[in-house]
Amino acid sequence: MLAGMSGVTGWGVLGQRADDLILEQDAVASTLPAAPARLVGFISSAEARGPASGLREDRVEDVVALEAGPESLLLLRPTDWWVRTLLVRLDADLPVETLYAWSEIAGNNAPHALHLAADRPHQAGISAFDEDIPSASGYLLDRLPLADALVVNEAEPNSTLADATAVAATPAIIHGELDPSDATTIAISTLGGSRDGLEDLLRLDARQPSAALLVFDADADLDLYLLDADGNQIARSANTNPGAAETIVVPRLDEVLYLGVSRFDGLMGPPTPYTLYLAPL
Repeated sequence: MLAGMSGVTGWGVLGQRADDLILEQDAVASTLPAAPARLVGFISSAEARGPASGLREDRVEDVVALEAGPESLLLLRPTDWWVRTLLVRLDADLPVETLYAWSEIAGNNAPHALHLAADRPHQAGISAFDEDIPSASGYLLDRLPLADALVVNEAEPNSTLADATAVAATPAIIHGELDPSDATTIAISTLGGSRDGLEDLLRLDARQPSAALLVFDADADLDLYLLDADGNQIARSANTNPGAAETIVVPRLDEVLYLGVSRFDGLMGPPTPYTLYLAPL
């Protein structure tokens, strides 16, 4: 709903001009055209609830129709740090695909994304955990271009900053495989106090703000990390649910950044294939 519109001041600097913004409207489905496009929305505790999102029986507050267009990435970013949100695919001919914008590790206000196939319409639902919604909570929904993406195949060895697989431009689609026997040289501290090695490192040469979405098999559990030029952690997405995709927003910095992909040390089994989508903001 549009209550509290004063809160959108300055949001146009986050990747699009202010006059490109689409405003979500209560009681009707909003429409988002082909990428690039941005919708500014609000979720209110007074809004009517739609179909169940499939998680904790929370209800979908906002439905967004996505017009057919080139391949793209749909990125949800809550603007209030205390709100936990869900992004749900509602396409009638696909199984309901619930992706977490919050987990025990990622915390509140975490971004999340969906991959949208080309040349077909889609529908998405946005929900916030009922107990978290204040009188009005804002969000940004960006549709980011993946058309004509650079295709990169992750190659070993790539466990050091010097050997990291280069990603020269965005948009990019990176195909990789994470093997539990892969060597690791950079270890990240987990919330449990243990250390976890990063098996695959990708060097982002474009130095452009972007959204990264990591998807993999439903029975796997991979995590995604953003590192600075010295290998220090800037951000992470570490959902605890098997198969839950990982999303990180890459900021614009005057240095080369790295993405690290990890499967928690000690988890054996066959190699895990993955796809990493990188779309410019």
